[in-house]
Amino acid sequence: MRTLNLLTCSPVDAIILLTSQGRIHVWEKKSQLYASLRQSCDELRGGMDASQYKDYILTLLFVKYISDKAENDTERKSNELS
Repeated sequence: MRTLNLLTCSPVDAIILLTSQGRIHVWEKKSQLYASLRQSCDELRGGMDASQYKDYILTLLFVKYISDKAENDTERKSNELS
């Protein structure tokens, strides 16, 4: 899995994305970023029906949320016991 660092400047500046491979992408407007994200999603989806893809992505987001919540709860409890 690729990790991404998203750096945002002031609202009038650009949005900068640094990928794990060291590539830098710069967007002048949020609409350009959103269009690029939409295009990436379409490429990932391939021939899959949009409703199936939506279910897949929502499941991944739910698993990520549960994982982050469990990690935060574990850290909080260990800090309470310390």
